Amino acid sequence: MGFEGTIAFVDLREPYAVRRASGLHVKDEPERGEGAYMGGAFSPDGATFYYGSADEGRIVMLDVATMKVAGAIDLNTSGVEDSFVGDLALSRDGRRLLAVDQFNYRLAIIDVPSRRVVRSVRVGRNPFAVTFSPDERSAWVSNVGMFEYPLVPGVTMSGSAIPRRFRQASFAAGCFWGVEAAFRQIPGVTATAGPASATVSSAAP
Repeated sequence: MGFEGTIAFVDLREPYAVRRASGLHVKDEPERGEGAYMGGAFSPDGATFYYGSADEGRIVMLDVATMKVAGAIDLNTSGVEDSFVGDLALSRDGRRLLAVDQFNYRLAIIDVPSRRVVRSVRVGRNPFAVTFSPDERSAWVSNVGMFEYPLVPGVTMSGSAIPRRFRQASFAAGCFWGVEAAFRQIPGVTATAGPASATVSSAAP
């Protein structure tokens, strides 16, 4: 999924053809949604692609053959509002879809045939990614931005003082991956520490 609002499908067989779904924010196709964030999953037969429509609180079902919207799943149900769809995970049989709702700090468990949320599980602050356990009896959710990071490996605020040879600087940035990569190129920088997964929650779907 690109910044320009397109979804590119790459055939993994030679000659590796690329097909693109038109922009998500197309005025005459509002069912595509205003945008997408990070969640995406293929149905077991590869015929349907599910993607989160970001802060619209929907999961859009895209027909891969026609590149047309086949349906949508609403996460703003049963009194829940302002859902923001993050990562997705689909069961091997294609009947259960897990969706991280980043604004409501929950994992939404969806029955695909009925296209409805059947259960919501609170999974802690700032949930980011989700995956099924190998037997699909549990789901693992990672959380980011917990702000509980040691200043230097082995050193904490309640522990020993920061060695004099170290100096720490803190910066705010929109994309910490890019910022970390840039700082690693500066002579004298010994380590960088951006937001990373700090907690893991387990939920039985």
